[in-house]
Amino acid sequence: MRMGLWFLAAALAAGCARGDAVRLSSAPDSGGGLVDMRVVRPDGPGPFPAVVWLHSCAGLVRGARHAEDWTRRLRGLGYVVAIPDSFSARGFPNGVCGYGMRVPPRTRADDAYAALRHLEGTRSPPRSPSIPSARQAPGCEDIARSRRS
Repeated sequence: MRMGLWFLAAALAAGCARGDAVRLSSAPDSGGGLVDMRVVRPDGPGPFPAVVWLHSCAGLVRGARHAEDWTRRLRGLGYVVAIPDSFSARGFPNGVCGYGMRVPPRTRADDAYAALRHLEGTRSPPRSPSIPSARQAPGCEDIARSRRS
């Protein structure tokens, strides 16, 4: 009985952090298409600062544990976390490690900016959305920076 209650509490807590599923339209000049994204918000009324978190070459299927860990940490620090999935909708749910140009850096940067535009356009926009961060993908960070200027 006690174990069942712990399981129920854990399932409910995990469900609270799942976030909202969003479908984004990326820039058509870089391969575009629709991209799935998850937005996880901290508890409370906000507004909150935001982070666009880009996954590694492993994607969100193979790299799920890594993504969940960082999402939990950032949410715990009070950030809205937007996680665009640049690979699954393009046919690479298990990532592109070793074949990075299957989804070029420009396309990933466009996905990040689509996520940022989504955050800026929500009903209760986050406070000071961050410039998209490209953890483990320095090429995307350079391209994203150049597109801002």
